[in-house]
Parts: sequence; C-alpha cells; structure tokens
Amino acid sequence: MGRPRKFDTDRAIEVASDLFWRKGYDQTSLQDLTAAMGISAPSFYFAFGSKEALFMRVVEAYRRERVIAVRQALARPTLGQALARMFEVVIEFLTDPAHPPGCMIINNSLPLDESHSFRVVLAEQREEWRLRLRDRLERAKAEGEVPPDGLESDALSRLIVSVMWGFAVEAQSGTSREALIKARDALLALLGGDHAGHNHAAPRTPEESPWRGGDSLVSTRSENT
Repeated sequence: MGRPRKFDTDRAIEVASDLFWRKGYDQTSLQDLTAAMGISAPSFYFAFGSKEALFMRVVEAYRRERVIAVRQALARPTLGQALARMFEVVIEFLTDPAHPPGCMIINNSLPLDESHSFRVVLAEQREEWRLRLRDRLERAKAEGEVPPDGLESDALSRLIVSVMWGFAVEAQSGTSREALIKARDALLALLGGDHAGHNHAAPRTPEESPWRGGDSLVSTRSENT
C-alpha cells in the first residue's frame, strides 16, 4: 500500500492566492478553496485554521515578494532611475499573464467593508510602499538631486503611489502594458521637467530626467511659501 500524498502547503497557498486575486476574498468560498486544493473541509481547517487566516498568509507571501522588488528598484543611484525602475517593475507585475491582472492587494481592498478586520493590514501594506518612496525622495533631497524647497516628499510620495494604485485598477480592467508604459513616461516627464515646452535636441528617457530646477514638478514651490 502506497504512502498517502503529503499535503503541499506552499502549493495550496499559491492556489488560494490565485482564487483570492481573481475572485476577491468575499467571493471566494470555502468550497472553492477546498476544491482547488483537493482537500476536505476538516483538512483545510487543520492546515490553515480559517479562511481569514489563510488569506493573511497569502497576503504576507505576496507582500514579501513585492517589497524585495520595490526595495531593489528604489536603490538605483538616481531618483529618475529609481522611479523609472519602480514603475517598470510594477507594470510588468500588474500585466503578467502568469497570474490574474492587477494587484491582489488592490483587488481585495476596494470591495471590502469595515466588517473585515484585515482591512487595516491591507492599508498598512499600501502605506509601507508609500513610506519607502517618501524616504527615497528625502534621500534625493539630502544628496542635492532634488531642490530642498520643492514639493514635500510626503505629498509627492502620496501622489506617485496614488498613480501606481490607479495603474493597478487600470490593469485589472484590461488596460494593456503598452498603454501603462506610455502613462508612466508621461508622469516621469512631468516630474522631471521633460513635458511640452522644453526644447531638447533629443527626447530624454525617463532614466535621464534631470529632477532639478526648470519646470520640473519636483522643484515647483507651493504658492503659499
């Protein structure tokens, strides 16, 4: 008699991730999860405790992988390179055919009401991304790459991640990778001062954006200062 097949927890979490990503937390039933994993309800509860506990494990695995990619992008030597790479990573991820389109965190955050205790956890994960970006903007100011009297890093980081989360919604709605790349280039051109009105001999790539002076939004002072 052969040995019983060992339950693969990591694989089960991948299966659950796909379901939560595609259908959302509320629309993914226990029956959906057990059927996709090929286990019984008692086995599910023994392995994960509850649907919510499983979801939190999925969220943490998702966060861990994405944070590494964003940290590496923001470590690029210049702010222009860092932001260009961050958006490149995000767009590739949002439109990767290997998984459902969009961002699993955003896909699950928008439909949730206040009855879900983990709404706070999802909000904290989004805030973690923003704070990493804010710190990178502060570093650029400290290194003289961005004028110290430019837009506040806190406000600018919120603007940029708001665009990024908008990209996630666009991708989930079917917007192509090419369209998102064009939108990214437009944003970085505005931030770097390469928008209409500049008379450059040749168009610069997002990585070459100056991030200094001129008409850059990064260097625009508030009218109240």
